Formats: sequence, C-alpha cells, structure tokens
Amino acid sequence: MYLSETPADMVLEIVEKESHPDWASSKFLVRAFKQAGFDVVEDSIQLKNACSGGGGFMSETLLLRGRTLKGDAASLVVKVSLQRGGDGALSSDGLFRRESVLYTRTLPTAETALKAAEGGAWRPLWPACPGVFGGGLGCLLLEDVVAAGFRKAPSAASARGLDLDHCLVAMRGLARLHAATTRNALQDALVEPLLRESVSFGSSQIPLLQSQTKTTVLKMAQILNRYPWFRRYKDKFLQFADTLLLRAVEAVSSCDNKLTVMLHGDFQKNNMMFQYSNEELEVIFYDYQGAHIGSPAEDLQYFLHTSTSLEVLQQHTDLLLSEYHSTLQHTLRALGLQQQADAYQLEQLRREMQQLAPVGVFCTYNLLPVMLNLEAVDFDLDTSSPNYAANVDKLLEKCYTNPEYLSFAEYLTPFFEKNSLLES
Repeated sequence: MYLSETPADMVLEIVEKESHPDWASSKFLVRAFKQAGFDVVEDSIQLKNACSGGGGFMSETLLLRGRTLKGDAASLVVKVSLQRGGDGALSSDGLFRRESVLYTRTLPTAETALKAAEGGAWRPLWPACPGVFGGGLGCLLLEDVVAAGFRKAPSAASARGLDLDHCLVAMRGLARLHAATTRNALQDALVEPLLRESVSFGSSQIPLLQSQTKTTVLKMAQILNRYPWFRRYKDKFLQFADTLLLRAVEAVSSCDNKLTVMLHGDFQKNNMMFQYSNEELEVIFYDYQGAHIGSPAEDLQYFLHTSTSLEVLQQHTDLLLSEYHSTLQHTLRALGLQQQADAYQLEQLRREMQQLAPVGVFCTYNLLPVMLNLEAVDFDLDTSSPNYAANVDKLLEKCYTNPEYLSFAEYLTPFFEKNSLLES
C-alpha cells in the first residue's frame, strides 16, 4: 500500500506527525476491526490520518492497519463526523448523514440490483461498508480500496485532468450508479430530507456560499486581467460575480429532468480510484457526502468541468456523453426499467445538459482552478486563523495563474460567451 493513496476525501497526503481523536482508543479500534470481519492483535494496530490536518472535508477520516491473529495484514478506513461548526446541509453532521444513508441504504440496494442484472460481469463501484459503528459517535467503516489494488489515476496527482480512457471508464461507472439508484432515489430522499437538495447548488446554501463565490470571481477577474485575451471579458465578470452561483442554483432547481437518480454530488477525479489489471481499467467512487437526487446532467457537467483533460473536453465531450447514455440505457433495461429508459433518450440528456450548463460555468471558475492545484492547499483552512485571508489570496494567485488552468479558461470563456452563459 502507498500511504499517499487512500480513499479519503480529496486526499493530499498522510502526515507522519499528527494527533488522533480521543475516541480512537486501541480497544475501540479492535472492535471496529472485529465488526469489519478482522480479528486483530491489539498492539499491532497502526493509525494514520487519511489526509493532512487530521481529517477530510468536514469529516475525521482515519486509516487503520493491523495484523490478524492468523498473521495476515488487515486494513480499514474509519470515517466520523467532525464534532464542530457548520449549518444545515453544509454542517459536518449533515454531510455525514447523507453519506451514512448512501452506504447503509442506497448503495447496498443498488449493488444487489446490479449483481442480479449483470451476473458475472458485475464489478464493485464503491468501497464495501461493513456498517455504522460506535454507538452515539457514529463511524462509517469502509473498505481500504488501496489494499484491493486501486490507485488514483497518474494524472490526478498532477495538475492535469483525466485522459480519454479514464474518462470513458468513469462515464460507464457513473451510468451504472445512476441506473441502479433510479428505482429507489425518491424513497431514499424521503428517509433523509437532506438528499433532496444539492450541497453546492441548493437554494438553502446561497447565504453560506454567495459571498465566497462573489469574492472569488472578483479576485479571478483581477488576476486574469493581466492576460490580453481576457480583458474584453473583464466587465462581464465584474457584473457576473453576483449571479454566477445564483444561475447555477436556478438551473438545478428548474431543470425539467425526465430521470431522477441519486447523484454523487462531488463527481470529480479526486473522488475516484482505478485498478489496473489484465489491461482493463476498473473504477471505484467514494466520498458520497454531497449525494442528492436530481438530473444525471448535474454530475456530468460537474465532471466535465473539473476532471477531464483539456484535450478530452475539446475533442471528446460528445463521445463521453454517448458512452454514458449507452451504458445507462443498457443498465436501465437490464434492471427492468424499460419505461425509464424509453423516457430518457439521448436528445433528452442533451437538453438537460444545456439546462444545467450554468453548473459547468460555476465549476470552471470556482472549482477547476483548485482541482488543478490541490497541492497548493497546504495551509490551515480554519477561517478564524489570522493568516486565513492572506493564505486564500496566495492560493487563488497560484490557481488562476496556473498555465494548465489558463488554457481551460482561454478555451471555455469564449464558448460560454457565445452561448450567452456569461450574462449577468
């Protein structure tokens, strides 16, 4: 196993000098291993934070390793809600509740359906979850997919998006996930009301995210104005800063979707791993904290504008959509959902992609710069820190002047303008 490649939220690294939460006693961890099916020797357990700073995005994510009584290696990921701060759907508890419903209800049902429909061709799409553990604390126990041979794509560790082969595998996997959750998506959202709204594009999140989005766009316009190609767009961006998030929220809420699925909600290259065996790629998706119901096009716009290489985006977008739709249709029909398949022809998917184009615009100017520069996110994200504002400025400077990002921005900005997507 590689310590820098664990299935935690937006992993940057595993740090060697770290502190661990009080609840992570050796006896507690032995019991966690036990529930996951491992009888481990207590003094063999090694505990690591699964990303720098001691936790993932709004969660405490730990990697456990140990030795069983038979001498075999055992590993496990434990994910716990952070006991601090946040409101509503963006609170740590809210995100953890979403993910818990996914791993204990949505995904097991989807897996059963896929296994029945696909038979021997079935392959897992998410880490196995032995369950929720720890009483009132509430821990998710998850398979360590690195131990099963999964790795981040080579380009994911660099400032580049995924190549065509990785994107095609991701599209097929996403289509299977969407198809397998179609039958029960609405019911699962009744069980957990948070699943009815997008974390990033839900109307209740506007008070929390609007100011941050505006500040970021204004800073972006200031930085990009150094480049001659951008200057003709500067005034539009100064006006656009107030409406960028609002237009994405409106697009999601008003989308006339003909197929309701359980969306991943943060479907990007840092939340997937690939297995390279027998010259065949397999993919696993993790981090379902942003899961919610909606149109498949929301996940697709998010992925296309955060995770593909520029070459793929320029030359192969139609191929990716066709591959996604073909797999979706095949899987829906295999699951006995012919009516849903008939109602969701490729033309309908394309219409929803157009309706949700503002999601792609938002991702291009707010998320993509960071996705291409995760190694720059190396400071304390505590907003109460006296150095927070200065550190954010330094981060944005790195993100928006990154040559890889500038290539995306120079290609997409005229495209967005041509399609009236930069209007305030």
